[in-house]
Amino acid sequence: MVTPGVFSTESVLNVRIGEEIFFRQFNLFPSYILLLFGGFQYFLDLRKRDLGIRFKSYWTIWLKLLNIVLLITLGASSFVDVFGWYGTIVAFAALAFAAFIHVVEQPTLRVPFGSLLMFYALSLISTSTSFIFHKSKAFSSISPSTFGLWTIFSVIGLTAELFVPPPNRVWLPADEAATNLSGLRPAQYTYANIFSKITFSWLTPIMRFGYKHYLKEEDCWELPKVEQTDVQLRTFSKYWNRYGEKVGSQSGSLWLVLFRAHFPVVALCVFYKFIQDCLAFVQPQLIRRIIIFVNSYTSKHPFPASNGILLSLGMLVSSAVQSAIFHQYLQLTMIIGMRWRAQLIAAIYRKALRLSSETRQGRSTGDIVNYMAVDTQKLADLTMYLFISISGPFQIVLALVSLYKLLGYSALSGVVIMLLLIPMNAVIASYAKKLQAKQMKNKDARSRMMTEIINNIKSIKLYSWEKTFYDKLINLRNNKELRMLRKIFLVNCGSFFLWLAAPIFVSFVTFGTFILIYGKSRPLTTDIVFSALALFNLLQFPLAMLPNVISSILEASVAVRRIHEYLIAPELAEDAIERHAVQESPEGVIVEVKDATFYWNDPNSEGAAPILKDINFIARKGELSCIVGRVGMGKSSLLEAILGDMHRAAGTVKLYGNIAYAAQQPWILNATVRENILFGHDFEPEFYEKTIDACSLRRDFEMFADGDQTEVGEKGISLSGGQKARISLARAVYSRADLYILDDVLSAVDQHVSKHLIDNILGPKGLLRSRAVILATNSLPVLQVADSIHMLRDGQVVEHGSFTQLSADENSQLFQLLKEFGTAHSESTSLQESTTLEEDKESDAMEASVGTTERRNSTITIGKPVISQNGRIRRKVVDEEDTRVTGVKRELQNRGHIRKEVYFAYFKSASLVATVAYFICIVAGMGMNVASNVWLKHWSEVNTGADSNPSAPFYLFVYFGLGLAFCFLIAVANVILTVYGTLRASHHLHDSMLKAVLRAPMSFFETTPTGRILNRFSSDVYRIDEVIARVFMFFFRNATQVTFVLLVIIYSSPGFLLLVLPLGILYRLSQRYYTHTSRELKRLDSVTRSPLYAHFQESLGGLSTIRAYDRTGTFVHENDWRVDTNHRIFYLFFTSNRWLAVRLEFIGSCVVFSSAFLGVLSALRGHPNAGLVGLSLSYAIQITQNMSFIVRQMVDVETNIVSVERILEYSNIKSEAPAIIPDRRPPTDWPSKGAVDFNHYSVRYRENLPLVLQDINISVKPQEKIGIVGRTGAGKSTLTMALFRMIEPTKGNISIDGLNTSTIGLEDLRSHIAIIPQENQAFEGTLRDNLDPAGHHTDEDIYAALEDASLSSFVKGLPEGLYFHVTEGGSNLSLGQRQLLCLTRALLTPTKVLLLDEATAAVDVETDAIVQATIRSKFHDRTIMTIAHRINTVLDSDRILVLDHGQVVEFDNTQKLLNDKNSLFYSLVYGTQLA
Repeated sequence: MVTPGVFSTESVLNVRIGEEIFFRQFNLFPSYILLLFGGFQYFLDLRKRDLGIRFKSYWTIWLKLLNIVLLITLGASSFVDVFGWYGTIVAFAALAFAAFIHVVEQPTLRVPFGSLLMFYALSLISTSTSFIFHKSKAFSSISPSTFGLWTIFSVIGLTAELFVPPPNRVWLPADEAATNLSGLRPAQYTYANIFSKITFSWLTPIMRFGYKHYLKEEDCWELPKVEQTDVQLRTFSKYWNRYGEKVGSQSGSLWLVLFRAHFPVVALCVFYKFIQDCLAFVQPQLIRRIIIFVNSYTSKHPFPASNGILLSLGMLVSSAVQSAIFHQYLQLTMIIGMRWRAQLIAAIYRKALRLSSETRQGRSTGDIVNYMAVDTQKLADLTMYLFISISGPFQIVLALVSLYKLLGYSALSGVVIMLLLIPMNAVIASYAKKLQAKQMKNKDARSRMMTEIINNIKSIKLYSWEKTFYDKLINLRNNKELRMLRKIFLVNCGSFFLWLAAPIFVSFVTFGTFILIYGKSRPLTTDIVFSALALFNLLQFPLAMLPNVISSILEASVAVRRIHEYLIAPELAEDAIERHAVQESPEGVIVEVKDATFYWNDPNSEGAAPILKDINFIARKGELSCIVGRVGMGKSSLLEAILGDMHRAAGTVKLYGNIAYAAQQPWILNATVRENILFGHDFEPEFYEKTIDACSLRRDFEMFADGDQTEVGEKGISLSGGQKARISLARAVYSRADLYILDDVLSAVDQHVSKHLIDNILGPKGLLRSRAVILATNSLPVLQVADSIHMLRDGQVVEHGSFTQLSADENSQLFQLLKEFGTAHSESTSLQESTTLEEDKESDAMEASVGTTERRNSTITIGKPVISQNGRIRRKVVDEEDTRVTGVKRELQNRGHIRKEVYFAYFKSASLVATVAYFICIVAGMGMNVASNVWLKHWSEVNTGADSNPSAPFYLFVYFGLGLAFCFLIAVANVILTVYGTLRASHHLHDSMLKAVLRAPMSFFETTPTGRILNRFSSDVYRIDEVIARVFMFFFRNATQVTFVLLVIIYSSPGFLLLVLPLGILYRLSQRYYTHTSRELKRLDSVTRSPLYAHFQESLGGLSTIRAYDRTGTFVHENDWRVDTNHRIFYLFFTSNRWLAVRLEFIGSCVVFSSAFLGVLSALRGHPNAGLVGLSLSYAIQITQNMSFIVRQMVDVETNIVSVERILEYSNIKSEAPAIIPDRRPPTDWPSKGAVDFNHYSVRYRENLPLVLQDINISVKPQEKIGIVGRTGAGKSTLTMALFRMIEPTKGNISIDGLNTSTIGLEDLRSHIAIIPQENQAFEGTLRDNLDPAGHHTDEDIYAALEDASLSSFVKGLPEGLYFHVTEGGSNLSLGQRQLLCLTRALLTPTKVLLLDEATAAVDVETDAIVQATIRSKFHDRTIMTIAHRINTVLDSDRILVLDHGQVVEFDNTQKLLNDKNSLFYSLVYGTQLA
């Protein structure tokens, strides 16, 4: 053990004896570096390259070789004297190797050889140092000019390698090709030399650009190739296949994959951290030496001044090197986090495309989006803390060992305290893990409900359910999520106090034990106290960080478990169908299903029931095969089975060729109409024109503001149901597949449009006459042109045959269906002739026979489409400026400094009183911290002066009390900010945003992608809940600490005031330079996340379509592209933090050096004060990292407060009209009659769009039945929007029972009229919640309504009855069943006005007839306005309203219009034209 305060003459002599050995090895160090690391670099990289040495081409090699020759010549005369014989061999070997590398690297490398640069740089340092100390005994025989020349040649070599590159140092070919394709500059990191990488100077060009200009997404460089998602996924897949599924359901296997995939980088991180930790503990030893040096000047034998200067320089070097290594470590941790996020997002997305139906129903879209958005982010954030779990204990051991050497056995008492803290922390950690798991469930529940609300917002508004869903979500948020967050905050604050107080307890016990053991023999002197204090401060970091480390690990563990469970979830069975090339088709068979039984769930799972049984089905080339049956009988299931989306338990399914698929509920991309139709294929004008004509889209394009370049919005929200169906059909037609699977594509279009589609696409003369077409339908007319018909009942094919066969067999179920409903629904037979079914049989059979013959004999070829060269569906991936009228609104991206109003709004939400109290506690706490250290200084000076430990208990307990006061005040500040302030702000900001979004007009949802809205409610709310408070705490605490540190240094060394101004200017310039760029990068990071989430959610809605078209590769590529787009912003952002930190911490190192040097200088001038020097240095070494932390946290505050800004933006969305206007409430029985008047009513969807209804001026009498007809897009559904004030009138108004509806609140209006909407939306939850979310009706009332809606038997057959769980979007109900749910809702709404918006479009004709009978009997006393595609549903109306281009064309008595052969209604009923 070293005796404190003794630095003997003997030890000085020992140092001088070792001087020669030291300088010899010091000068050999560059040679060791070159031979060791250069050899590795050559072996791993350079030797694998094609040399192609051409001396004439690369003239610069002569300059470098000449410099090496001069170095060898110089060394020949002096190496033996400097290095000895062994060293001479090493030095000559290094020079020879340098010459070899110069020759080899010249034609192959585009970046200077790192080992050569280090060799020349270190040679420059060693020789210049030797030149300065050339009078040393070690170099007494060597001329100073030798070192001078060596220094000059080292400068020449370094300059030549850095600034005289060969002519081929340009972009790599792969980067040049990528740049030509994307227009983005390649990653500059690839071309950075080793010095640029150490200092992050390769980022300076973009920092400079960002300082002068506002950065845009296209200004940001491409990601390095190794960081791109597709490269990372290949690495992940390699180890996932090896470890991921073999370990079973243990989430540890995913941890193993993540670490094994990046083992070299992880190992390098650990290495860097250990080196940095060791260097951190060098500084306390140097502090002790400096204190001893200063103390020596109070004695008669002071140490030489050079010792003090070298010690001060040692402080500078150790601080600078430690900083450089630390930031290389931090950069690698962020890269690991980014790689993990990229790999997991890519894996989650690809898994989503393979999910089985059973798994998909068990996980909502919100759940899966949460895996991608929240869980992956938690893992990415973990890397900042993860390695502290290894280095923290190492730092603690180093600190305790150093304390033992300093304080002897008394240091062991600190170990006891540490051991006592471990079980306490384990209990807290276990409890915190349970809380985190529960909190994740709460977040998932809220996320699912929010997703449901946004997806079904139109229905919520139509039914006036905003308040109901607001209350439900607020209950989840405030009573569950925030309540759990309060518990988590309290646990974290308790844990934080425990670890913050740990160094105080350790120092108290250690000093107390020291007094007890050594109190009589050894005084607790200044050099011991402040060295120990520095060690205690170093000990404080791992102890203070451990709560964050444990919390992050726990959160990440929960996230890993969730992701792992998802990744090993069941997938679609690859053997569900057998795929073959169309050329292998036997006798034109495209689909063959033989004796097959299908399940939605795993057939072996408990309670699994077959959906389809003993299915036999064949579809041939050139045939139209129709599948018919009632609602819920399995039509769509059979199509899904053919697509391979169901479990096949028996039989075989063979499919030849490729597929085109049009789903029953059209899946429309948030893109242009043309992009939706092309779906990644090349644009071929001739066939494209044929397709849009065949799909009857020409007139729609003329109506669209931007034609086929019209942006349709998310899920095609700006399109009518018929337009969506025809665009989906056009996509299928344009794909020119071998097999077309069409699920009820005719139900959403008008009768005459249906006729057109049959004639031009499905019929014997249609575009698809040479292809195999399978159509599930409820439309009877199309059956007449079908080659085969299969009728399903209860999941079985009960009969099949041609139309001729089945319609002639009086015992067939199809015959009975045609007999009952055929005459009313037939479009091909003129109603004027009043023929019967029997009279038409012969002609129908003849037509069907001719159709079949024409199909089979057709020689038409429509070719095959060409996949687009870039393989992309959409031309744009992120929001960008768009001049189109219908373009989706670009996401707000404020620029410049955050407005002060945003900060004020946040602190006001959190409580201004709490904010002031927090600041008081922080300042007081830091004051107590300084006071405790000043007290230690005073105590140690008393001990030094007395050469003993007088009044030790008094001094010790005062120190302990001040330390506890510091911990208590900081902990109280944290409680105030988190438990009170943050929760209050979270509550207020979330609730106000939710209220504003629910009150937003429909135009907001039409122009704002769902992913963008959900991003505000997930990512931004998460930041307000958990991130902003943490960032504020770190920032204010560090800023206060640095302020006190500077005050202490100035007090200790007043001369430091001279350096404050220049260092402050440098600090401010660096900070300003950085904040401009990093702020914009962070905002771009937020903006580029939204399209990623939107694409993910959009893909989940169209999995069957993506798989059917075999476009998984395209969508995977687009997802990867979006991840890379976000990550190239994020990569630059976190690298900018390192760029700043390296520069600011060098300023911090200068502060440390200044403090040490000024202390030494004060001693040399005769004013030694070891106590002040020790206090100053113990604080100064803390400032190095704190200075950069402050700037980074300042930017973190700005970048995270952006979430508040974004939430405030949505909180101030322009609202709809008030829900209730107190002084204008209608009577409780309004409307009592049901008279509806449109008074010169005109409306447009948005300000920049044309009128969609023009001067509508009609009156509807009470209890009158009005049929509303017109072709798709004529404005029929817009009338619904107008009546419910989903859009506000441009001119005129609507009155009900004489009351102008524009003058009353929206809730009063919408809750007093009923609707069966066109979009039959269902919510996740119970069946009862779907029918009566507010709980106004009894079960008996609901069952009665279900009976009237023909759903009673279905519901009673369910084990749970009304409490049957409906999955997200009603995916476990058929489209027809969801439509009948809407009918039930209308039956439960007692009102005199009812709108039917294509209410039976998705049900079969038999159910349609039942529903129509229900409407006539149950709604006979109501005013009914019916929008219908099936003309027969409005033939019994009192009057008919015919719309065209948003104008009233006809409005008269039904019979009168039928008798008028010139009326448009007559042509719609009797004619076949499209006019």
